[in-house]
Amino acid sequence: MTDAIFDFWGAKSRILPIFENKFDAFPGMTHSNNAFRTCFGLCLLFSGLLLFAPTTGSAQQQRTDITVSELSYDFGRFTLKDAPSHTFVITNNGSNVLLLTAIRTTCSCAKLKWTKTPIAPGGSGQVVVTYKPTDAGAFHKEVVVQSTAPDGPLRLAIKGYVEKR
Repeated sequence: MTDAIFDFWGAKSRILPIFENKFDAFPGMTHSNNAFRTCFGLCLLFSGLLLFAPTTGSAQQQRTDITVSELSYDFGRFTLKDAPSHTFVITNNGSNVLLLTAIRTTCSCAKLKWTKTPIAPGGSGQVVVTYKPTDAGAFHKEVVVQSTAPDGPLRLAIKGYVEKR
């Protein structure tokens, strides 16, 4: 098996014989047409630079960073008749508007209310969790807050002990 020599862009490279006399990058063009090849090469170079260049526009500058007053809250001891509530304060520390898109909990015993309007940069919103117990004993529940922040969902926790009385 013999290798064919192909001269393109001024560099000689070896290709398989199956491409010999069948591979013509620019049909009808002679290899002496350097202006076209140079222009084509520069276009490829600049398009590659644009593709892989870091963005300096608003995508990096406008972030939505959130903080919360606390990640976990302990209701302590209370009875089956009680329905304690706690308010988690969520602050938008970014430069982009924050929207709390969905909030869910691991049980139906926790009722949720939250700020449904957009939270401006520097502003704050609330997630109010009311726990209505169905059984006595210790509990630990999770509240998942989904938002427009890029860091993924925020996980909050509530816990406590329900007495029978």
